[in-house]
Amino acid sequence: MTDISPENKRLAEHMRPEAQKRLAAVPPQERVLLLPHCLRDSQRCQADNTKHGLACKGCSPDCAINRLRREALELGYNGVCVAPGGTLVLEFLAQRKPRGIVAVACHKELEMGLEAVIKMEQEPHWKMPAAVIIPLSKDGCVDTEVDVGHVLEVIHLQAEPEAMSHTFPLETIPAAEPAPIEDKDATLWSRVWGDEYWSDLVSPLFHSIFSRMLSVNAVAGVLQVMGLSDIGERPLFKLYRGHIYFNASILRDVFEHVPQALRSDTLLSALPPKEAQETRRAPFRLMSRLVGELRLYLLDRDGLIFRNCRRLEKYIPQLLTRLEELDKLDLGQASNEELLDYFSQTQQLGLTHLQLIRWGLVLHNTSLYHFLRYALQRWCDDDGTLLGRLLTSLPDNKTTEANRTLWELAQAALASPTAAAIFREAEPEAIFGRLSRSAEGQRFILLLSHFLAAYGHRSVTRDVSSPTWEDNPGLVISLLKGYVTASEGCDLHAMEARQAHEREEATRRVLAMLSGPKRTLFKILLDYTHRYMTFRENQRFYLDMIFLRWRRVFLEIGQRFRERELISIAEDVFFLRLDEIVQMIRQGVDKALVAEWIAGRKEEYASYSQGLPPTFVRGGIGFEALDIPVDSTRLRGLGVSPGYVTAPARVISDLAQSHLLKPGEILVAVNADPGWTPLFVTAGGVVLETGGMLSHGAIVSREYGIPAVTGVRHATRQLHSGQWITVDGKNGVVSWTWKESTTDRKN
Repeated sequence: MTDISPENKRLAEHMRPEAQKRLAAVPPQERVLLLPHCLRDSQRCQADNTKHGLACKGCSPDCAINRLRREALELGYNGVCVAPGGTLVLEFLAQRKPRGIVAVACHKELEMGLEAVIKMEQEPHWKMPAAVIIPLSKDGCVDTEVDVGHVLEVIHLQAEPEAMSHTFPLETIPAAEPAPIEDKDATLWSRVWGDEYWSDLVSPLFHSIFSRMLSVNAVAGVLQVMGLSDIGERPLFKLYRGHIYFNASILRDVFEHVPQALRSDTLLSALPPKEAQETRRAPFRLMSRLVGELRLYLLDRDGLIFRNCRRLEKYIPQLLTRLEELDKLDLGQASNEELLDYFSQTQQLGLTHLQLIRWGLVLHNTSLYHFLRYALQRWCDDDGTLLGRLLTSLPDNKTTEANRTLWELAQAALASPTAAAIFREAEPEAIFGRLSRSAEGQRFILLLSHFLAAYGHRSVTRDVSSPTWEDNPGLVISLLKGYVTASEGCDLHAMEARQAHEREEATRRVLAMLSGPKRTLFKILLDYTHRYMTFRENQRFYLDMIFLRWRRVFLEIGQRFRERELISIAEDVFFLRLDEIVQMIRQGVDKALVAEWIAGRKEEYASYSQGLPPTFVRGGIGFEALDIPVDSTRLRGLGVSPGYVTAPARVISDLAQSHLLKPGEILVAVNADPGWTPLFVTAGGVVLETGGMLSHGAIVSREYGIPAVTGVRHATRQLHSGQWITVDGKNGVVSWTWKESTTDRKN
């Protein structure tokens, strides 16, 4: 691995964060985009070579050139040049005289092009434009590749108003949509959909890998098969202050393919009030939806609602076998190219997984839930209570299976006088060491190792930068300590049996109200809603296994970078993008540049972790749908699991604090990924800042029959541990008094 040569320092300047800041200050209409012709698909491309460069015909929606070109022109860019470089590019630049350049090319072409541009500085009235250079992630003469997601981010760069800071006091968050600003990016972006499927901070590495996979292979793939490729060609995701936002215009178009009666407040909560009302009144695109269902039948039968859930069940053994084969590679002894090949193979597993589950995740899961909710309202006058009981304690759920196995492990600790005493008396960080000093404790450690072998791929978030249970068994130890100390007031088996009985009773009650076709339809609808609720949790359980392999291989690469003094610690690798890692391995990158990349991103990451960003963004400005009643004694969110409970709050910001949650306390947290849900076993209720009806936190709350409210802005700042609060899981309200329990305020 070598550094770039000293004569290319000028080139490196245009890859630094400062270059992006300079470009952001240039309006889109004064920028140009330069793309290499080798980025085209040599087998499918229908473009003509002209004297002005490649004339793209837009023949393929997933073509990198087509996507980048369309996006730049829609934003108002002064032009796009697709050429091999040299004279054509110089003529293009001389003609357009841009103040900003976004350039994609291999290192050789970049160096040649930059030298030519520098020579042009000698000409009258020519000033070196602000330029951001993105090197190819796969070099060569044909069928090259680039991180399209990163290029799109650079294309969208814009200067944020100085008045907007990374975090806001509660009373200063803009409560209404701002007036239009001068930049041409009028796209409305929503964090609500991201909270449902991809919450928490996103590391640069994971974003560079997964955003394109999810957008192209899952969401855009569904839209293309359904005949809605014009919708899917728009940019789907935006990374704003470390969080994923979804293109709200796409949501509006998709919602218009949902019958008006099913466009509930819950579904439309992903839009600001004005857009939500317009979408609610928009006519149902019946013919378009019927054509889409026909296309699905003809083009991807595995995606049909009656087949997709079963297809996942058949695929899982194949996935496990393939992972076992890949795990035979000793990452520590593998060459750098073998590590990249290992990642490529595991990435392909991720692509296969997303292509398989995309229908259940994007379409069937949501449609079935809202159809069942509507049917219960119309046929049974249900206020949400029946719905909650019908969706509790579902069998074969891998998330609750892991929680149950963990609880049983706690019972094994209680059966051992030595282990039980250690868990009750010691702090979590000391428990493992004390267990290892006795034969009885070592037997328990063996049981713990079996648990980690089966479930150690779970983590606190889906991001590969987050330690898994395998990496940090202390997270599991803390959960076990909470279970052991709560054992007298909690019997998980009895709770699950009670919830299953409630589900069966609710089912009998509904069936008694219905007859004829309605009764038959309800039974089918309930059966498949159950299937896809479980599908939602289980697909993620197995996807986490793939993410674990990504984490392992990049930590190995990070360790090698550390040994070469390119980074300070192995974990710094998560602050690099995939294309940068490949470049560091194959071509080499200036050490100072790498250090600057990481330092800048770490600083941004730390600032973003101070609180959630605004729910909506337009033109680079964030805003909320409603004002926050700062002086009120209640907060509103989305009621996702019915019930009513009053108890002390317990604010948990880190899963390592899980042992602090006492039986019956109300868990208050920012988010609840599957790795957090063991806390739900002993919690009396749940309040989360993020998530919707089909988020993991909502599904597992209903599984255990505990009241839950999600989407409660600033809950972790408005509430504190020991404060008595009331959770109304049906109406989505959290209220409080200032009475505190005898519990110390530790959070």
